[in-house]
Amino acid sequence: MLATAALLSAASPAGAAPSRRVFILWLDGSTISDWSSPSLPNFHRLLDEAAVGILSTRTAHESTDPTVMRENAAVTFGAGAQAGAEGGKPIKIAGATPGLLGDALARGGYTTEVDQPRTGPDMNVALGLARSDGTVPPVFERGLPVGRLGSVILVDVGSFPMREADGVLYAIKKSIAPHDLLVVVSGSPPVARQKKGIRLSAVAIEGPGFGPGLLTSGTTRRDGLITITDLAPTIVDALGLPALTGVTGRVATVVPKTNAASSLRSFDKDIVRASLDRYPLTRWMMVIAMVLVALALAVTVFAGPAPSTSSRIPRGARDWLATLVLAAAAAAPLSLYVNGAFHPSSFSVAAFEAAGVALGLAVIARAAAGLIGAFVVVLSLTALVPLIDLLFGTPLGVRSPLAFQVAGGGRFYGIDGGMLGVVVGAEIFASALLIERARDQHRAGQLIALVFAASVWLLGAPSYGSKFGAALTAVPAFGVLALLMAGKRLTRASVALIAIATLAVTGLLIAVDALRTSGAQSHVARAVEGRSSAWAIITRKVHLQWVTTVHTIWTPAILVFAGAVAIVLWRRRDLVARALEWHTLLRPALLAALVGGIAGFVFNDGGVLVTAPIAMFAAAVVSTLLTPG
Repeated sequence: MLATAALLSAASPAGAAPSRRVFILWLDGSTISDWSSPSLPNFHRLLDEAAVGILSTRTAHESTDPTVMRENAAVTFGAGAQAGAEGGKPIKIAGATPGLLGDALARGGYTTEVDQPRTGPDMNVALGLARSDGTVPPVFERGLPVGRLGSVILVDVGSFPMREADGVLYAIKKSIAPHDLLVVVSGSPPVARQKKGIRLSAVAIEGPGFGPGLLTSGTTRRDGLITITDLAPTIVDALGLPALTGVTGRVATVVPKTNAASSLRSFDKDIVRASLDRYPLTRWMMVIAMVLVALALAVTVFAGPAPSTSSRIPRGARDWLATLVLAAAAAAPLSLYVNGAFHPSSFSVAAFEAAGVALGLAVIARAAAGLIGAFVVVLSLTALVPLIDLLFGTPLGVRSPLAFQVAGGGRFYGIDGGMLGVVVGAEIFASALLIERARDQHRAGQLIALVFAASVWLLGAPSYGSKFGAALTAVPAFGVLALLMAGKRLTRASVALIAIATLAVTGLLIAVDALRTSGAQSHVARAVEGRSSAWAIITRKVHLQWVTTVHTIWTPAILVFAGAVAIVLWRRRDLVARALEWHTLLRPALLAALVGGIAGFVFNDGGVLVTAPIAMFAAAVVSTLLTPG
């Protein structure tokens, strides 16, 4: 007893041993649905009494090996930033400092220990409470009760059966005081999920300030969702210790809500379904669009001289081809964006619903407004629906297989690169076609200019789209289009003016972001202020740019769509000349799309995701408007 007292007094400031304790129950491979089982009374009760959430477990060193997943999660937990480990030791990763949580606890006088109620698979979870100098807390292999010595006790039950974990939770709850903090965390998702790129598990926090409700944080800005990097800042803040520096995680807070577990199960199901459908649905969208655009290209190039074309190609075939191009290359992005609202139960159901919405929208719009009017209607809706969705926190986008992938631990809020390209591309061609059809083109142009300004703000503002590359992409594209539609020419002075406007808008958005509270700031403002690693952000984005350019279908799609437009413009100059007489704003729209596509590629991580939709809309409009007859 004297030895224990001496140990505790040596680890704490004189006479200042912490009066609160922190229990961290660490288990692996479980989800919010697992915790909700009626056969687990203590977990079931926890979901009613604690603040609960879905946990994004993404680390910097992904693996499907359970041992590696555990150690990656533990190091990320203690670093407050995406980190990784190998062989039980942290790996050096830019922007992550393993052990920041352990250092903060030690400075606050908290002693740490790791308990395993029975022999576990490894001791690597101890890395979660390790110090930055590599010192690991003692690991005790002993039965219940746990946490006899430390003031911060990590109880590791690993991948034990949930019934055993439920018993350990019961023992902890019996020994915990009302002012203590309890964190129950599944540090890694089920292996089956991880193999599919789904990095979601479950978390609950109970104690002062953490009553029944949904967990949220500035990292996700999504009720019921936090990341594993948020846990270290949250624990430190709950204990009243100085805030951690050098972390990317934010302090989690609680949104009061009844039946929180029920809503979380539904949310978890929707975003997992969207993640599973993302690759096949977007791939099929691109493949079908490429095939139809190529077919329209063939009709245009090889059908013969314009005067004789009508007799060679049946009108019904031409009408159906144009409608299919409208559906696959113009309406499909919108149908995929709203797909999650139908809560599809399987991929086949999601595919059927997406195809039905796209084709139905194309057919109805063409019947009501004609071919050109249908493009205006479809492209306008494609641009406006995501923008309106941003105003309400993207309830559609978060469940969309086309928008940001929450389940993979990527973007959790705002707008991602793919939807940025969809909105910018759709606005360019919808605006050009709309002004052509307007009775008062001057007034229509003024209205479109206001829409452009509002779009740039919604896409780039930290409270809405929060996309740093949005202004750098949209302002040049919209600026070129507005200039040419006004009958002006592109000169050095006008190009310089557009460049200055682009930098000014970007700077304004960064300044607005920097004025927000630290918990609400984006990674860009934090990097500008020096509170996170700008180099880590740059290297991560360059890596993502390379991966998406080399390994996705979006790159060949750009080549097909851009090549289709180039071949038509080169081989059928007769049709192009006629089309430019009928559609005087087609040339400005194509130039604006070219500028937006290049800027989107250069200034956004995964830039091909921005460029591909713009190229697809350009190919759809050109191949349809130039189809002979």
